[in-house]
Amino acid sequence: MVTHTVLQHLGNTTKTIIHNVTTITHEAHDKHYTAGTTERVKVASSNPMCPDDFATFDNIWDFVWLGCAALCVISAALAAGLTMGLLSLDTLKLKIKAMTGTPEERRYAKQILPLLSDHHFLLCTLLIFNAAANEALPIFLDYILPSWAGK
Repeated sequence: MVTHTVLQHLGNTTKTIIHNVTTITHEAHDKHYTAGTTERVKVASSNPMCPDDFATFDNIWDFVWLGCAALCVISAALAAGLTMGLLSLDTLKLKIKAMTGTPEERRYAKQILPLLSDHHFLLCTLLIFNAAANEALPIFLDYILPSWAGK
């Protein structure tokens, strides 16, 4: 019985905390507190650069942001695939293929060997490309999705 009472009290406390956090979140969305003062400044809620709702795709910019987001996803996938594919190749085996393989294998091995001549440069380039694509994606998604959708 005591356990039931404690759990019921904790449940009510949790509901109160969630209600208070929701209230504070809504207040913080509508108002902005400046540092060191108690003065409240109203933030424009109809800011087209930070929508509170999903994009309506009634203007060209919604399609531009969607295209940029898709480009980021494709770029990140390409960089991840190239990282796994190119860095898993053995340069010694490629050199052997370049000398003893079929004419097609020789051509492909000779094209790939210059890329693999400096593994560290290749790895850094692909990782920076992947990181840039992954970090830019939320920026573009912010324009077409509400802020709560990305969290």
